[in-house]
Order: sequence, then structure tokens, then C-alpha cells
Amino acid sequence: MAVKRMFSIDVVCSDNFIDMPFSSQALYFQLSMQADNEGFVSSPKSVARMMGAKKEDIENLKNNNLIIPFDSGIIVIAHWLINNNLRTNRAKATSFVKEKEALSIENNIYILNLNMANDRQVTGNCQANDRQVTGNCPP
Repeated sequence: MAVKRMFSIDVVCSDNFIDMPFSSQALYFQLSMQADNEGFVSSPKSVARMMGAKKEDIENLKNNNLIIPFDSGIIVIAHWLINNNLRTNRAKATSFVKEKEALSIENNIYILNLNMANDRQVTGNCQANDRQVTGNCPP
């Protein structure tokens, strides 16, 4: 984890971001501060507890496509590559290789690659093999 972070005005001053409660906005900043050099956070629930955030704050970040959660409990900051960039000789690769392989990058934004992701969408809905959303989620 680095000690310096940047935030793009395009992300944190967007209507999408500003419309969230202050507690959700603060959680976004704290998660970003705890992320590794590629935007992955190993213990987002601990970060949320540390600052007194509620489950709804994490849900707000997911629903506004600001974070991408994985079944492993790890999350990635979706706009990490817009907010932060490091020279390759200074960046340390993430140790969350499996999660990173489930992502693609479009316009410098991490996108969950549905071909490699689990049967669960980012929003928590489930998908059948034909990629149709269903309310019946397997345990």
C-alpha cells in the first residue's frame, strides 16, 4: 500500500458521486486510501467498521458502480486508473490475481468481465447460464 493517493475531479465531483450521502463518499475515500497499487482492497468491511460506515454505504458504492465486489470479500475501486497512475517501475503488482483476471478495462475503468465472473452480478443479482438476471441465487 502506498502513502499517497490522487482523486480525479471527474469522479468525485460527478453528480453520481455527489448524490450519495456523505458517509458513502467518506467510505470511498477511505477505501481508496487502503487500496494497493492497482486499486484492490483486501478488507473493505474492516475499513467500513473503522470509520463507522453502514452496510448501506457499501451498497451505495456498489450501486453507483464505484466499487466492484468479489465473492472472496475483496473489492476493487472501479475508477482507480482514472484517479491514480504510477510509473511501472514504482508500482507493485496486486496479489489478487484471480480477481484481476475477472476484470477488463474500458476507458480506464475496471469492468467486471461476465465471461470470467461468477454467476453473481456486481449488484448482487444472479444470472443463469444464459446471462438472464434472476432473483433465485444459489447459496
